[in-house]
Amino acid sequence: MRTNILLSKLNFDANWAKTAIGEELVGHKKVLVMPFSYWDSEVYDLDSWNNVYRPNRKYFEEIYAPFSSYGYERNQFKYINFFCDSQDDIKKDLLDAEVLFLTGGAPDLFMERIMAKGILPYIKSFDGVVVGCSAGAMIQFDKFHITPGPLYPDYKVINGIGMVDMDMGIEVHYASTVAQLESIEKTKTEYSSLLLLDNESASIVKDDKIQLLGNAKIIKR
Repeated sequence: MRTNILLSKLNFDANWAKTAIGEELVGHKKVLVMPFSYWDSEVYDLDSWNNVYRPNRKYFEEIYAPFSSYGYERNQFKYINFFCDSQDDIKKDLLDAEVLFLTGGAPDLFMERIMAKGILPYIKSFDGVVVGCSAGAMIQFDKFHITPGPLYPDYKVINGIGMVDMDMGIEVHYASTVAQLESIEKTKTEYSSLLLLDNESASIVKDDKIQLLGNAKIIKR
């Protein structure tokens, strides 16, 4: 039975999260990281990928840090490499993994790269623990919206993986900004409810039930 953990930030080792999330993470050994949400300006070839995702590099260490508080070691992590790994490689890695981590960044680019590799069915059928941060949380739903900001000038709705089978949307990094409130108003035609996650919150979806942690809340239409 799959568990979906939804986050805004990589602080799921904080006191408000540790007990509940620890129950889901403790005991697992193999973590597969899917870093498909990178911006093209930062990661554009194998060398630039290695520069941020190899052990002891920026993003590897940021992702590893909260897991370490649950007893994980660096050698338990494997990264999918968009530039090197084939569809068959990724399929085998997903079958072997116990925890799948979906990174933050650009959710639309994340979905584009998933589709480019032809791996959507394999991700959707993953039955372990799925941890998604920001963009990695957004794409777990049937569809998600993007609130306008510096990197996205326009509101838009995009199809996601469909792992979280609920008539629900998500607003990450929620801070009651004008742009967010306007975006939330637009989502009334998209979902029957909306999960709001600020930077001190998370949610666990399991057995068709949703658990709210920290400051997480749900708006029902």
